[in-house]
Amino acid sequence: MGDIGRSPRTQYHAVALSQKGYNVTIVGYLNSIPISDIAEAENITILPLKSINIANTDNQILRYFYYIFKAIYLSLSLLKILLLDARNPLFILVQNPPSIPTLPIAWFVCLIQGCHLIVDWHNLGHSILSLTLGNKHPLVYLYYFIEIFIGRFSSLHICVTEAMRNYLIEKHISRCSESIVFYDRPYKTFKSTIDIKDKHELFEKLKKTYNEFQHSTFKDNIFTISNSNNSSILYQSDRPALLISSTSWTQDEDFSILLEALHLYDGICSTSLSGVRLPSILCVITGKGPQKSYYKCLLNQLELSHVKFCTPWLENEDYPRLLAAADVGVSLFFIQWYRFTHESC
Repeated sequence: MGDIGRSPRTQYHAVALSQKGYNVTIVGYLNSIPISDIAEAENITILPLKSINIANTDNQILRYFYYIFKAIYLSLSLLKILLLDARNPLFILVQNPPSIPTLPIAWFVCLIQGCHLIVDWHNLGHSILSLTLGNKHPLVYLYYFIEIFIGRFSSLHICVTEAMRNYLIEKHISRCSESIVFYDRPYKTFKSTIDIKDKHELFEKLKKTYNEFQHSTFKDNIFTISNSNNSSILYQSDRPALLISSTSWTQDEDFSILLEALHLYDGICSTSLSGVRLPSILCVITGKGPQKSYYKCLLNQLELSHVKFCTPWLENEDYPRLLAAADVGVSLFFIQWYRFTHESC
């Protein structure tokens, strides 16, 4: 139920299954371009969902109406695609969250068509929702019930961590024999490092779109410099450190931690320390998501002398290269679950 191009784990599942000879159908939004292996595979079909874009509102009644309308629309769209457009599947693999309406619809289709339901637990939807609505909100309880109830009817549970697997077993959502751990791993396009020539090519490309990569001389980028015929490429003497963090801009990634750390670092850089020269930092935060505009406003309000921010959306081939070119990588993703107790209920 997410954007296919922004769902690497789902794409890697699809490619792996197609390489094993399975015919794979991916259902999701097609707002971003998927990886090339998806487009080139003859046995992978994409059935796109149509996005619903409605302006944000502070009116609670309108917001609830929008949620109900969206759930009904997506339910009908999923039913139509899974029952009429998709080939009779052996199994339906669902990445969770979101759970509503994906899990109930997928379970219903599995009952009708006699196929197996597999859930890939990337996080817990009810715990993420509780970060916005609070633990005692009725929608959080509904979300929790759906995840627990539908989860128990799944044939197989794929978990992103051992802690998630233990939680599913503890809550009796899954038996030990029905759950396995698939850790996230980098795709074949990812490398641990790239040479300075490849870095220069990438930085020169990015400076055309993002001013943060442009050097004050307007000739080269802020990291590398070349002579007229590119026969010699060197690092800029005053180049900053490149810090990369990737995010889907959701509540399960608390970027206030990173911003506070960078604020402290900027203060240290501004303090005169004999014999110590710390580099400035270009902090590049990639990705798209619901909280991006909120954090961009926070970034614009920061008055830092030695830290700059850039929030790009990168092409599929550029993202692995930028990670390989980084000096530091930061991940702020965490898995949170809310344990319902008698006291909270």
